[in-house]
Amino acid sequence: MKRLLALACLVLVTFLNTRAGEAVDKTTLLGTDSCGSAAALPGGASAGSISLWFARRDRAADQVLFVYGSQEAGRARGLWLMEEDKLCFYFWGWPDDLRVTVPGGIAPNHWHHVAATYDGATARLYYDGRLIGSVQTKLDTGLDRHYLARNLRDDGRNFDGKLDEVQVHHRALSDDEIRRAFAEQSARRPEVRFPTPFDGVELPEIIFTVRQTDTDGHWYANFGYDIVDGNRKYYHDGGRLCRLNPNTGEVSTLLHDPQGGVRDPQLHYDGRTILFSYRRGGQPYYHLYEIQADGTGLRQLTDGPFDDFEPTYLPDGDIIFCSSRCNRWVPCYFTQVAVLYRCNADGQEIRQLSANTEQENTPWVLPDGRILYQRWEYVDRSQIGYHHLWTMNPDGSGQMVYFGNQHPNVVMIDAKPIPGTDTVVASFAPGHGRNEHEGVITIV
Repeated sequence: MKRLLALACLVLVTFLNTRAGEAVDKTTLLGTDSCGSAAALPGGASAGSISLWFARRDRAADQVLFVYGSQEAGRARGLWLMEEDKLCFYFWGWPDDLRVTVPGGIAPNHWHHVAATYDGATARLYYDGRLIGSVQTKLDTGLDRHYLARNLRDDGRNFDGKLDEVQVHHRALSDDEIRRAFAEQSARRPEVRFPTPFDGVELPEIIFTVRQTDTDGHWYANFGYDIVDGNRKYYHDGGRLCRLNPNTGEVSTLLHDPQGGVRDPQLHYDGRTILFSYRRGGQPYYHLYEIQADGTGLRQLTDGPFDDFEPTYLPDGDIIFCSSRCNRWVPCYFTQVAVLYRCNADGQEIRQLSANTEQENTPWVLPDGRILYQRWEYVDRSQIGYHHLWTMNPDGSGQMVYFGNQHPNVVMIDAKPIPGTDTVVASFAPGHGRNEHEGVITIV
């Protein structure tokens, strides 16, 4: 039930389908309960105040908390979460909109109090009981509509957090009143937990690695040394193999080498064995290793003066991986090239699957048995424009384009099939790629 309660010079706008003081997730109140006439609210140049409590989600920004008035410059009053550290007492595009950066930012998942006052000449903005900004301005506020958790115009700036104690006063609250309002409630407001799609779901554990990255901006500059300056290494010391329980947040370390490097973990079909690439402390090369999910049974699979990385298991137990065993260098840069190789489950009988002159990365098995991977095309093409998704058979035959051949200037990498569909998810990086495969998560 929506209530409008007039008490002397106070108009209390509750908008909550609950008892006073109960917080409501605004994602459930974006229909008729979120808007109405603004006729009873302070308009024109009249003094007035807006006061409310809000809690934002992580990364939430550019969202309107509350607004009323008309869609004309200087004819509205509203509170706008502009950025993760910026609030605005805004008047619908008026040049004197009061925009203020909050020192230290606006912590997500916590209740915060914000108040905006206008005394007929000066607009003031308060955050958690403190005055954070003011501006002299002349308003002429309209009284068409009010909106809770959205803008006057439906422009997608809906607030998807929590709101409580939304109040509109027919006078400018004093500094002391706002300070007391914050102090009286802040201590008893608990941390906010927003629901997620995983609530009630027992999530599987996650294996991941931690390592030091290089400052070079190319996606492939993360192993080996520089061809001009042999002392310039593209790897750095400090690596861990870890196991995360997302249900409890507990992280356990399976392998820690402060002078080594760890990367590219893959789980065996048995759910117990982890395949990964490991550069032991003091050694210059990455090789393939296995370890059990409890941290026992570490064993080395490959060796030699080469880098072996980005491995994945084949259904027959063999392993496909990227390796610098091809003894090539990027024709237009200073780093080494790695292409696809295959070996037995014990790391023996290594054989080359590709004769490509440039980088190949992140092989993965498709449901039909083909290998999906990233291939950098170089011969008779732009040297920095074509690095897309290809497929091959597990023996290296049947190499052909999977996607992207007609879409230059995007690096398509780390592609994996989405179970139960005929699509894959990949990282798409603009231009000639980004450091460590950074990109936009894309479904193909």
